[in-house]
Amino acid sequence: MLVKVLCVCGTKFAFEVEPVNGQMPVPVECPSCNADCTALANATIAGQLAAAPATTSAAPASPSPSTEPTKVRIRTAATPAAPTPPASLLPAPPPPPAPDATPKVRLPTPPAQDHPAVPAPETHVTHCARHTTERVVETCRVCGKPICSKCMELYGYLCSVFCRSKAEAEGIELPRYGKQRSVIQAGARSKARLAGVAIGAVLALLFAGWIWWAFFGTKPKVIFSLRIPKTERGTRYEMMSQNEVLVLKEKQLALLDIAKGGKEIWSTPLEVSKAARDAAPPPAKKPTPKKPAGPTPEAAAGKLATDAAKAATNQPEADETDDEEEWDSSSSGAPTLLTVSDDIWLRFPDRIASYDRKTGARKQDIPLKPPVFEVAHNSFGIVAVSGDRLSVRTLTLISLPAGTTKTLQILPPPDAAAILARATRNSGAFQPVSDDENAPRLEPVALHDDFLPAGESVVEYKTKMLQHLTVVRQAMKPKPKDGGIMESGRLSAGQSLDAAAELLNDMRRQDTGGVIQEDVSRYQVTLQRLFSNDTAPWTAEVIGPPGFCPLKTVDVVLGAKDVIVLDKNSKKRWEAKLIYRMGRAVSLGLKDEKRFPCVETADALYVFDEGMLTCFDLASGQARWRLTSVGVSRVQFDREGKLYVNTTTASPDVIDFPQQLNIKDRPQPVIMKVDPANGKVLWKVTSRADECILTGKFVYAAWSSSGLGASGSYFNLYRLNPANGKQEWHYYQERWPRNTGYQGNHFLLQWKDELQVLKFLTL
Repeated sequence: MLVKVLCVCGTKFAFEVEPVNGQMPVPVECPSCNADCTALANATIAGQLAAAPATTSAAPASPSPSTEPTKVRIRTAATPAAPTPPASLLPAPPPPPAPDATPKVRLPTPPAQDHPAVPAPETHVTHCARHTTERVVETCRVCGKPICSKCMELYGYLCSVFCRSKAEAEGIELPRYGKQRSVIQAGARSKARLAGVAIGAVLALLFAGWIWWAFFGTKPKVIFSLRIPKTERGTRYEMMSQNEVLVLKEKQLALLDIAKGGKEIWSTPLEVSKAARDAAPPPAKKPTPKKPAGPTPEAAAGKLATDAAKAATNQPEADETDDEEEWDSSSSGAPTLLTVSDDIWLRFPDRIASYDRKTGARKQDIPLKPPVFEVAHNSFGIVAVSGDRLSVRTLTLISLPAGTTKTLQILPPPDAAAILARATRNSGAFQPVSDDENAPRLEPVALHDDFLPAGESVVEYKTKMLQHLTVVRQAMKPKPKDGGIMESGRLSAGQSLDAAAELLNDMRRQDTGGVIQEDVSRYQVTLQRLFSNDTAPWTAEVIGPPGFCPLKTVDVVLGAKDVIVLDKNSKKRWEAKLIYRMGRAVSLGLKDEKRFPCVETADALYVFDEGMLTCFDLASGQARWRLTSVGVSRVQFDREGKLYVNTTTASPDVIDFPQQLNIKDRPQPVIMKVDPANGKVLWKVTSRADECILTGKFVYAAWSSSGLGASGSYFNLYRLNPANGKQEWHYYQERWPRNTGYQGNHFLLQWKDELQVLKFLTL
C-alpha cells in the first residue's frame, strides 16, 4: 500500500507499507523535523481501506509472520516542501498495491510545488506529536503545527529550531512568550545585570559617602564666628545649649541664638552701684615677666618636668605676652558668673542676682553687706559670708535649683584677730628657713574656716594645727659609687643624654641636698552644720594637711593618708588608710568640685592619692579594688557609669624620688577608661591630652599651652571613640582658648579676639 503523509511542518513524503490490522507495523518519523507521523500514516491507511472495502476483503490472507523484524524500505530521501493546498484541490489517492511478504515503506522524493504554502487542517489533532502526553495549546506561527506548553517552553510560538531560523530569515514578527526558557533566562540575566549594576552603584555611593563622612562630614566646622573687639576682651561666653551662647559683659547680659546667625534672644542691662564700684579694688596690672639672669638646670634640660602630676595637669596660664588691658570681674566691680541651673546666677560686689534663663528678666537680688568675706558654690547651692570679720557676720545660703534663701548671723570667735591675720591666706603652716628659692619647702596650708554648701545645710569647716611636725627624707637616688658617666672617662656620643641628666642631678643635689620635708603635723578638724539645730559639732584629728569634700550623700574628711566618711548628720560611717599620701590631690582638687580627689556613686566611693586609685564600699569602707597609677588628677563618670581617669605614665619612682631628673622617661599624660566593677582598664590614650571632657555620648580630649614655654601656644582637641579610645578626629590651632564649652557635638572656643562655635556631624 502506498501511503502519502503531509507532516505538520509542511513536508510531504510517501512510502509503501503493508498494514497490520489496519495500522502501521512500525513507527514513521518525518525526514525533515523528525516528528512522529505514525498517527497521520494510520489515518491515511484508514481512509484508503474505507474507500476500497471490496478489494480489502478479496485480498489473499497474510502470510504467516516471519521471525525477522518488519522493515521499512526508504526509496528516496524527502526534501522539505511548502505546505499543500487544501484537500479539495488535491487528487484522490491511488489504490493500495498488493501486499508483499515483507512490509516495506518507500519514501519517494516529492515533486516541487509552485503554489503558496497553506497549513494543512489539524482539527483532528488533540495531543502534541512530540510530547504525546501533552495536549495541544497553540500552533506554530510559521508552519501551523500543533504545539503544547512544553514545546512553547523550548521555542515559544514556534515548533522547532527550523521554524525559528525560517522566521528570522523571513523577518516574521513573533509574540513573546513569557514562560519560554530562553525568555526566563534572559530576564534572569537582565535582572542579575541590573542587580549587579545597582549593587555596584550602591557600593560606590557608600564608599564615596564613607570618604566624605570620614574625612569631611565628621570633622568639626565653624558654624558661628564673632570678632571680639579690644574693648570687650573681658567678655565671657558660655555655651548654654547646642544653639545658645550666654554673653556676660561688664554692663550687659545677653543670650544669642547661633542657629540664626547670632541673633539676640534677649538682652538685659547690668547695673553696678557706684558705692560698690568705689569699694572694689582697682584693677590689678599684669606683672611684667622677669627674664632669668642665666640658664637654670631646668632650662638646660629643655624645660623638663620633674613633677608628674604638674606635668599631667598643665593648665593654660595668663598670656604674659599680651599687653592689652582686659577688665577683671573680681577687681573692677564687673559681675561674675557663679553657676547656671534653672536660672543664671551672677555675683556683684554688693549682691548676688539671678536672671531668668528663658527671658533674661531679673528674678532675685540678694544684697550682701560689704566687705564680702567668702562666696562658695557647688551643685547644692551658693554660700556667701559678708560683713566685718571682727564683728557679727551674715551667712547667706541660696539652695539650688529652687533659689530659696536662708540667712544666719555668725558671732565673731574669741580669736577673731588671729583669724583676720590668717585671712590673707599668705601665712602657711610652716616655711623652711632658707633664702634659696630652690631649697626644699612644704606647700603652705592655710589655717582658716570655710563655709561650704553640703546638702540642705552649710558646713563650717575649721582646721587648727595642734603640733607642727616634719619628716625629712631622700628625694633623689644616691650617686653611683664609681662616680657615674662623667667621672668614668668613657663618655661616648650615645651616652650624651645620660651624662646631661647626671650633671643636672648633681647640680640639684648640691642645691637641695637631695632631700625634701613632708608635713606630718597633727591637725584638728571641726565640722559645724549650720541651719541644722539638732546636729552637734564633729571634731577629729588627722595627720598631714587636711581637706574636706561635701558629696551627694556623704561628706569626706581627708588627711595625708586618712579617709573619714561622715553622713549628712555628721555621724562617722567608717575610716580607711591610703597607701600613698594625698599630696597634690588635696591642694589641687579642693578648689573645684569637679576635681575633688573623691567621687561618690550609689554604692561606692572612689578616692585617689599620689600613686593609686582605690574603690571603697560606700556602706562598709572595705576596699573592693586598687589601681596603681601615679599622677591621677581627675575621676569622672559617663552616662553609662564607666570611669574615666586623668593620670600619667610616671612610675612610683617619681613619688619616691620627686627631685630626680630623667630625661629619657619624662612622664606623659594618660586618659584611661576603667570598669568601675573591678578596676580593669578598658583602654588608655597616652601622650595625647591632659584633659578629658564628657558630654552626652561624646568623649573629648584636650591639651593646650599658653605659650609660656618653649613649645609655644597651641590647642589640640580630639574626639575619642568611647568603645575603644581610638581617635575620631583631631582639631589643632596654634593659639590657646581663654574659655571653652561643650554641648554634645557642638563646642565653643573663645580666643583672645574671636569667638567660634564648631559642629561636626554624627549618627
